[in-house]
Amino acid sequence: MFAPEKYLDLSRTEHRMLFENAVNAWDALKQISSYLKFRLQPAVHGKLIGKPFISNVVFIGQGTVIEQGAMIKGPAWIGENCEIRNGCYIRENVIVGNGVVLGNSCEFKNSIIFDEAQIPHFNYVGDSIIGHKGHLGAGVILSNVKLDHSEITVTGKKRLHPHRPEKIRCNRRRWSRDRLQLRAQSRLAHRTQNDSLPRFTLERRRA
Repeated sequence: MFAPEKYLDLSRTEHRMLFENAVNAWDALKQISSYLKFRLQPAVHGKLIGKPFISNVVFIGQGTVIEQGAMIKGPAWIGENCEIRNGCYIRENVIVGNGVVLGNSCEFKNSIIFDEAQIPHFNYVGDSIIGHKGHLGAGVILSNVKLDHSEITVTGKKRLHPHRPEKIRCNRRRWSRDRLQLRAQSRLAHRTQNDSLPRFTLERRRA
């Protein structure tokens, strides 16, 4: 089992209720729609630069800055002191913590993002959970829905350590999150920053 408390610091989100009955961490994703339906109270308490598009099913916390060109379709809950940059597209059922950066040309759908995470450049995050202080490198894509909508099987020989900041690279792309990909091999990293990796190889680097 991939219990949420083993892989996520639940004290770093105001929405830990989503994980209360979750057997595996990703079970929380199925609860986002109903959670927002009953708990979301639309309001904009942040600062708008120019005229970003914000629908009437969005909550934005104090101190958050939304730049011109951003589009928040919602339903979405965005915490305090976040930075939503130009060209950011937030679709349905997205929950964002406090102090989060969502950047240029990034798209989000049905996801939970914990406090102080950074997704700043050309990223897609769909049906995913990004933990506290998670950081996605430019161009990283997280998409956990198969074309046939069948279950995704996660396998691995090595146990990932809970609450330890991890740097994972895939052909020089790296992000801070314990994550296995299909057809990938996971192993402890003993390489330098400039080493290249074989195709379909995933490395886990100690912080």
